[in-house]
Amino acid sequence: MPTRCCWQPTLLFVFRLVTAVAMDLTHLLWSEHLKNRRAWKIGLASYLAALAFIGFWPEPVDKPFSGPLAAILHYMHALGVPRWFDYSFVEASANIALFLPFGAILASLFPNRARWQLTLIGTLVSISLELGQLLFMTARYPSLLDVVTNTAGTFVGVALVRCLSSFRDRQHASG
Repeated sequence: MPTRCCWQPTLLFVFRLVTAVAMDLTHLLWSEHLKNRRAWKIGLASYLAALAFIGFWPEPVDKPFSGPLAAILHYMHALGVPRWFDYSFVEASANIALFLPFGAILASLFPNRARWQLTLIGTLVSISLELGQLLFMTARYPSLLDVVTNTAGTFVGVALVRCLSSFRDRQHASG
């Protein structure tokens, strides 16, 4: 099992990769690169690899952050932040954020597919990750809530791309 000092930079790299994909998506939607299906296929394969890396990490990826995050949440609660804004809420939000770019990539790669079809792909990927954790990993805990939040993230990503694409098309048509 890797030690904290060895795998923490890797986790930071994955986080930066996920963030970079999410930040660059808006720029790509407004450019001609949207038509480059090869780039979207490479992006999809890379993102699936990142999801597998995170999903099959030997221990929960949030483990090094659980103590500091708990302290921050405790401080925030003392300042008046509602108690429902807890560790479970942050974890669920992180799962949504993790799968949002996946949905956006799917919607960009398959613009003619129905939203429910693309969301179903996100659901199946999430179920595969959770099933793999159940069958092959002793320190990871599969969760139905993870499947639900990952699916929600995929749906939001798909919907966001469809809304932005519709807005872009209306802008091009009007002027």
